[in-house]
Amino acid sequence: MKILDHLFGSEETAAKEIKLDDEAIIKNLNGYLGTIPEKKLIIERLKAGSNFKTDLLALKKILQTELVDIHDEQKEEEELISDLEWMEHSLKIKRLHRLEQCLAYAETKHEYAYWLSHYIYNILKNQMHLTEKLLAGSNDPERLISHIKQQFEIELTVIKKVQDVQTFHSLFSALVKGEHMIKKLDSTEKEFLSEMDRLIYDSPEDERTESAVFKLGVAVRDAIKEKVYGAIEDGSLDNHYDANFEFVNSSRFVDLVKEKIRELGQNNGQDKAIDRDSLIKLSKMINAFVYQFRGWYNYEND
Repeated sequence: MKILDHLFGSEETAAKEIKLDDEAIIKNLNGYLGTIPEKKLIIERLKAGSNFKTDLLALKKILQTELVDIHDEQKEEEELISDLEWMEHSLKIKRLHRLEQCLAYAETKHEYAYWLSHYIYNILKNQMHLTEKLLAGSNDPERLISHIKQQFEIELTVIKKVQDVQTFHSLFSALVKGEHMIKKLDSTEKEFLSEMDRLIYDSPEDERTESAVFKLGVAVRDAIKEKVYGAIEDGSLDNHYDANFEFVNSSRFVDLVKEKIRELGQNNGQDKAIDRDSLIKLSKMINAFVYQFRGWYNYEND
């Protein structure tokens, strides 16, 4: 199993222990990074013509690293194009830069390394699929070539950010070996998230504005600026342009959510002890809310 398939594959693959030590993991990562100069030359000259197949075969060979494998993954060309075109290229680049604004801090360094690695995983898979479709004789080669070039532009941006993280290699190794696990929503939390999404995005205006999740969202949103200023003033948060993003993606934001839940509960006459099962349910609801709010604040709140 390839390294990033292990990290980002199914729950079954992620649960399997990977038989690699730090040296082997870092060697494979550096091996991939070392392919970039040659890949750049091939992609820059890639166009339909006399050397087209030769260049495609050279690109295919470079893409066969120890990070990703697509042998068991089938995609029709129409599905591949749809996946690549669901968002404008400029917005993809913007979101990549926003990732740095949100997570490139000491507390969230593993999350930042994880999502940069996830970008590499998806880019390599996309490049592999595009190359295979072109070798098979696509009816629209220029369109696929354009996507290869766009994916490579994103890849170069990701690698620049990887290089800016001095400890990336050790963070990457810790993630691959499971020494640091990234928290994901469980099935119950996903159910809460689905219901919250329905209330916020798919319900009538009166139902949406009267829902507890909407009221909590407004209360949390309105409190962020004051909390950020307070954290800067007491020295627990550096004063910089993206301090609000750093705060929202930190554990201090979770504390703010809990604080606002208590306040809203007191306002509704619910200031009483909660049994253990209800506490567990509340904890999962908080996790779902935090996930939903961060998704909105980080990427839709422009």
